[in-house]
Parts: sequence; C-alpha cells; structure tokens
Amino acid sequence: MTDFGLPLPHMGWNRVYPQAGNRLFQSIEDGAYFYFVHSYAMPVNPWTIAQCNYGEPFTAAVQKDNFFGVQFHPERSGAAGAQLLKKLPGDVMIIPALDLIDGTVVRLHQGDYARQRDYGNDPLPRFAGLRRPRAPGCCIW
Repeated sequence: MTDFGLPLPHMGWNRVYPQAGNRLFQSIEDGAYFYFVHSYAMPVNPWTIAQCNYGEPFTAAVQKDNFFGVQFHPERSGAAGAQLLKKLPGDVMIIPALDLIDGTVVRLHQGDYARQRDYGNDPLPRFAGLRRPRAPGCCIW
C-alpha cells in the first residue's frame, strides 16, 4: 500500500462500495462504514466484490467460488459488520487475520508480537484441509 501522504497503517473507519447484487453485501448500504487496520492491500482485480479507497482504490472484499476474504474487521464494524456476518452460512470456516513479519507468515495472539504462531514463508499447507466436505465455505479477515 502506497502512503499517498496518508498515515500507515490504515486504521479507522472507511466506506466500502460492494458490487451490486453480491450476496455477502445484500442489505448493506452502498458506502457503509467498516473498520480497517492494515498496511498491505490487494489491488482491485476480477475477484473483487467490494472496494475501498485510501489514496487509491483497493480490494475491501474478495470472492472466488466459496472462498471469501475481507480486508476490514467485520466484528469491529458495527451494524454493517454484524449484517455481513449474518450472511455467512452457519457452518462456514472463519479464519482470523494472518500477518507477514520479516517474510514469515504468522498469527499474533491478540496483537501481541511476543506471542506468534509461525506458519513459515508459505501458509498454504495450513489451509490444505479447507477442501473438506464439512466446510462449504471459508471467510478470512
């Protein structure tokens, strides 16, 4: 993410603009506010289902088949976040955010850098089990 003179990490409330008709964002107002905390952002691409702008447009939510990912924190995003979480099937697998520190993929325990779960430089083996029948979908934030 380029700073464009804006503070990094991007922390705070920002408007999200979903694709019309996407089921994850049904009943959520276009331009609803969601809460963000991040320094990295995915460029807008064919799998982008919602965009945000912080100096430039970036992907706020992505979908490929039954896989969803969001850049914001729905659990911290008030009514809009609660509405989005209701749209996920009850048996969907939810995976909280992973961080990249010195080229290594880690998960911080409650944001504590001293308490990290290390996934090495390739998180894919960790998620290989997602192709199981009991997990019809996956959402990562």
